[in-house]
Amino acid sequence: MQTDEAKRALRFIHRHSCSISMELLEKKGLTDRFVLVYYVTSTVIHGGIIMLRGLLKKDFLLVKDLLFIGLIAEVVLFIGGASFFASQGIFDYIFVFLFFAYMAHIVIFPVALMVLLRQEEKGQYWLHGTARASKLMFSKLMIALVVTLASLVLVDVLTLISFFIEFPVEFVNSPNQEIPYVEGFIVNGIILLTSFYFTFLGLFFWSVYHSLNVFPALKKVRWILLIVLYIVMNAIITWVVDQPFIQKLFNSWVIPVEDWLEPMIIGLTITAPTEGIPVWPIIFSLLYIVGLYVVACWLLDRKVEV
Repeated sequence: MQTDEAKRALRFIHRHSCSISMELLEKKGLTDRFVLVYYVTSTVIHGGIIMLRGLLKKDFLLVKDLLFIGLIAEVVLFIGGASFFASQGIFDYIFVFLFFAYMAHIVIFPVALMVLLRQEEKGQYWLHGTARASKLMFSKLMIALVVTLASLVLVDVLTLISFFIEFPVEFVNSPNQEIPYVEGFIVNGIILLTSFYFTFLGLFFWSVYHSLNVFPALKKVRWILLIVLYIVMNAIITWVVDQPFIQKLFNSWVIPVEDWLEPMIIGLTITAPTEGIPVWPIIFSLLYIVGLYVVACWLLDRKVEV
């Protein structure tokens, strides 16, 4: 194996946080380029999996107690609320409590991520560690998502229990008092998509905020700059979306909605648009979220001190 190739391979491996020596390469008999590439790739993947597993474990331990406390609090509040409403003969009103519990999950995802990022600020892990920001942020996003899903599933279970106890005819318009499972899945999906948007937007602004540390003169006005940036970003997005050719593109791919999608909650009905659900806005929203994540990781990879 050529020395230059070996050095490039070693730099590649070290860049991905895998420790390997020249002697080990020679011992493996890596003289064939294909074998070298295979060995390097497998080593990088194995090292990446081990590192990601460690990051996931570390982040879960940081929020484990808060997760269990939150789940127990949800159950206690539900039992207390259900008992009170049942004693007053208005058990249906437990669904008002459950509705607000659902809405709270829009902020649970970003809040869980911010708790993990706050711990990261104390440890300065990426400043002194070898892992890339994409791995660090992916680990935190996965754990924050697990926290959100665990809480959301618990609320789903409590809602089903409430339906079996007494069907809320005053709040839910469903033929033959059938539990609206489809609408429930839609509500869960809308909540998760909305929370994804706010989570990645918060991660982006958090990264920008701390990246401004490299400019000491701007430290006292960072919040003002973030507000200005948010306004400018929204103005640009609004201007782009309002363009006729963009509107035409959005309307070019629409999924028709069947008649089985019925209104769910009186006063807060889920109504299907007569022209269907446009797909392009959803795709562009996902691309926007991915773009925020990529920029945030790029800013953090500059090893700024937070």
